[in-house]
Amino acid sequence: PVAFIERGTTHEQRTLISSLLEVSQSPPEVNPPAVMVVGKVVKLREVLKKTLEEVLV
Repeated sequence: PVAFIERGTTHEQRTLISSLLEVSQSPPEVNPPAVMVVGKVVKLREVLKKTLEEVLV
């Protein structure tokens, strides 16, 4: 998996999840500042999101 994170840590953050195959065939429109994350760590996003929601409740 691949994740593109635009304007991370701001209220305007946008995260796009894809695969390397999809990105190579049809690159997403990503605007700077942005970071690209590749690999299994992308799947941790949902786990971390759930954990953060539990802590904030």
